[in-house]
Amino acid sequence: MIKETAEKLLERPLTQEDGINNEEIEAAEELLNLKIPEPLKDLYLNIGNLSCFMTAFERFLKPEELYLEKGKLIFIEENQEVCRWGIDPDEENPEVFMYIQLENDTEEEYHSENIKLSDFLNVMIYYQFTAGGYEYDGSICGQQETEDFIKNAICDWEKAVDNNGLVIYWQPGMLLWYFTDREGKIQDSTVLISSNSETKLQEMKKYGFKEF
Repeated sequence: MIKETAEKLLERPLTQEDGINNEEIEAAEELLNLKIPEPLKDLYLNIGNLSCFMTAFERFLKPEELYLEKGKLIFIEENQEVCRWGIDPDEENPEVFMYIQLENDTEEEYHSENIKLSDFLNVMIYYQFTAGGYEYDGSICGQQETEDFIKNAICDWEKAVDNNGLVIYWQPGMLLWYFTDREGKIQDSTVLISSNSETKLQEMKKYGFKEF
C-alpha cells in the first residue's frame, strides 16, 4: 500500500535511493532488541529518505531514533512536540496510540486512534504530502462557498482519506483537504488545496480559491 500510494502522489516510480537500506533498520532493531512491525519497516524501506513524506509536517523518527515508552514503540512526533504516536511492537499490524502532553507539562494521557498501523501510515502519507509535496497552495473560505464546492466540484475526485475528522481528496497532481467536526461539518468553513501546477491552481479560482 505504501509503495502504491507514494508512487501515485509522486507520479513516478520509487527508486532505491528513496528508501532507507535494510542494514540501518536491522541495526535499530538490534539496539531496541525487537522487530519493527512490517508496515513501519515497509515505510522506511520505500520512502524513508523522502522529506515530503517523513518530515513535511509531523516528524517520522528515523530508525535509529525509535524508542520505547511505557511499552509502546514511539515512531512519530507532532511538529510542536505536544503529542506523539506509538504502537505495540509485539504485534504484526498494531493499533496506533496518541500520547498527549497535558498543560501542566508533568502529566500525559494517551488514547487509541482506533486505526491499525498500516492504515494510519497510508493516511499520514497523504497528509504529509499536502504540506510538502506540491509547490502551489490555495484555500477557499466561507460556509456557503465550501458547501457549494464540495457539492458540485469534486464529483470526479477520489476520496483518499476519511479518518478522525480529516478528509482528503486526490486527483492527478492535486490534493484537497479539510477537517470536519463530530457532525461531519467542515471546521472553520475552510477547504485547502495543493497542486504541482500553477495553472491547475488558477483553474480552481472559478470556485473561489485564493492562493497563499
